[in-house]
Amino acid sequence: MLKKSILISIVLITLILVSCSDIILNYPDLGSGYKFFHEGKYGVSIVNDQNTQMIKNTVLEYDFDSVYIVVSQRPWESIPGIRSMSYSESNKAFENSSFKQYWVINKSQQSVFNKSTKTYSNVYGPYSKEEYIQKRKKLGVPEEVKLDFEE
Repeated sequence: MLKKSILISIVLITLILVSCSDIILNYPDLGSGYKFFHEGKYGVSIVNDQNTQMIKNTVLEYDFDSVYIVVSQRPWESIPGIRSMSYSESNKAFENSSFKQYWVINKSQQSVFNKSTKTYSNVYGPYSKEEYIQKRKKLGVPEEVKLDFEE
C-alpha cells in the first residue's frame, strides 16, 4: 500500500512539473539576457539577465529582434476596484478590460536604474498607443518589429 501511494505521488509531482515547464517553454528567449517570467495565468512579465522585472505583469503581446522588444501590457492595477474583487471576479474584469499600455526596450543600450524616476535608461514607457507609435519612430524600431494593431 505504501509503495502504491509513493508511486502515485511521484506520478502526480512529475505531471505538475512537466505542465509548469511547458508554460515557461512556450515563451522564447528574447535575447541579450531578456526573458519572460511566468507567475500564473495572468502573471507574465519580462525580466533582464539579473531577473529584475523590466515590464511587470501582464504582458499581452510582444515582438522582438536583436535590438528591440516591443510590448503591450495590461497591469492589474489598471482595473478599477480589482483589490476588492474575488479571484473569479478579478479574472473576468481583467479579461473584459480593453486597457493597454505600450513599451519599448532597447537591448543594445546599457540598463541603468534611475532612483529618482524609478525607471531604467533603456526601457521606454508606459505609453498610450499614439505615444508608443511616436516613440518607436524616434528610436528607429524597424517596421518588421510590430504589435498586431500595427499590421
